Amino acid sequence: MAKESSFDVVSEVDLMEVDNAYQQAVRELSQRYDLKDSGATLELSKKEGTFTITAPADFVAAQVRDVLGSKLVKRGIDLKSVRWKDPIAAAGSTVRQTGALV
Repeated sequence: MAKESSFDVVSEVDLMEVDNAYQQAVRELSQRYDLKDSGATLELSKKEGTFTITAPADFVAAQVRDVLGSKLVKRGIDLKSVRWKDPIAAAGSTVRQTGALV
C-alpha cells in the first residue's frame, strides 16, 4: 500500500501577498514617528526573493523586521517563510540585514 500511494507536500509563498505586505510595511515606516527620520530602508527583490534592511543600528533593523513581520502575518504568511541572516556592518556605520523567502 505504501508503495502505491505518494504524498508530496509543497509549500510555496504567495509572492503577491508578500509584495502587498512589503508595500504596507514601507508605508508604515514612512509614517511612524520613531522610524520616519531614522534613515532605515526596506527593499524587496522579487527576482531573488529577498528582503534587505538597511538601518543605522541593530535595534532599528529589529524594529523594521518586526513591522514587516506584522504585515506578513496579517496577510497570512508564516514568519518561518523568511530566513533572516545575521546583521552585517555596512558603509557609513550602518547595518544591513537580508532575509530570503523559503
